Amino acid sequence: MKIRFLTFLSAFILLFSLHQGGYAAVAPTPAVGKRPANIKILLTEHAERTLLETRGRYFVYNADNNALLTITSTAKCDYLTALPEGLQWGTYPYTNAFRIRLIPDGESTLLIDGIEYYGGAYIEARKDVVCIVNELDIELFLACTLAATLPHDLETEAMEAAVIVARTHAYHVAQSSKIPLWDLTAKEIHYEGSGLIHRYPAIDRAIDHTQHMVLFHQDGTFPATWTEDCAGKTADYTTIFGTPATLPKGLNAPLAALSRELHLWSFEISKKEFAKLVKLNGISSIDLNKDEKSNKVVKIRVSYQGKELFLDFFAFQALIGSAQLKSNDFSLKIKGDQLVFTGYGSGHGVGLCLYSAKQLAKEGKKAPQILDSFFPETKLTRCVETR
Repeated sequence: MKIRFLTFLSAFILLFSLHQGGYAAVAPTPAVGKRPANIKILLTEHAERTLLETRGRYFVYNADNNALLTITSTAKCDYLTALPEGLQWGTYPYTNAFRIRLIPDGESTLLIDGIEYYGGAYIEARKDVVCIVNELDIELFLACTLAATLPHDLETEAMEAAVIVARTHAYHVAQSSKIPLWDLTAKEIHYEGSGLIHRYPAIDRAIDHTQHMVLFHQDGTFPATWTEDCAGKTADYTTIFGTPATLPKGLNAPLAALSRELHLWSFEISKKEFAKLVKLNGISSIDLNKDEKSNKVVKIRVSYQGKELFLDFFAFQALIGSAQLKSNDFSLKIKGDQLVFTGYGSGHGVGLCLYSAKQLAKEGKKAPQILDSFFPETKLTRCVETR
């Protein structure tokens, strides 16, 4: 009877672990799995004055000596300005305080020029302008940003795999930033505060279910990323993004390769119109520099009468438009006065292929297995808090 009970218990634990996506075996790793307290996003660097509103209780500290300056126990809304003697919020002067930090009590929020933000804020007076940085927990950061970038109709396991990739990248950015005051700028990531939070319940569930889980390679995180459809092969991170990184590495994606021809795209543009886009008087030649392993386009050289223009894929796609130039897996032919682009898949072709992840999830693969397919040299880790 005892043996039967133990057998049943073992089976139950195994089934529960599988139901939880295989995360039950993911233990905290205190030595190498410390997570950053916050991620810091630059909102504005040269604002002459800013309308600052607190909703809920906030503690205002002098950022230089951590002295408590005031507590906003109720909603407060007024203009924030930089004066020779310090920052001033409405009629309240913070004399000799040129750098302050607003720390929320619970789920209080801030409105800065009408946009709502979770977390706190670091505010610095710079002569007659102010610099404002939103500081928020990375789990909240994911909830505020993923709805704008991650497809919301992914299968559960594929969604959780993508969230872990996004969290890994956020940790890496927060831990490796070379700018002391901020890790990212709102402009570069199109950050619009909390406007999209809780828009898609499936994303919220994936964030909650994988809380504090990241991928580690050796003793740290890395610039993890995903691509919508790699069309059969992914490329090395360094090759496409141009910055040194050991991971992600390019590899074959068999499921995406099987559907490659189904994801064919093409478009045409006249030489004259293209010349206007690249600000040249004409087009003599266009050369594509491709990665030999993945066949992805890395750089483009455009020439006309001795003038040459070099663009990486991202700059080139920004000129053409991502709706037309869907991926860096493309070729180019010149037919008379027309440039004909033909390509496959979508995205930059680095990291987790979401199309493949979706197919793997349909086959019954769990998120850890999906991640292992694209990041085979990594370990799934539950990070502990640094504070």
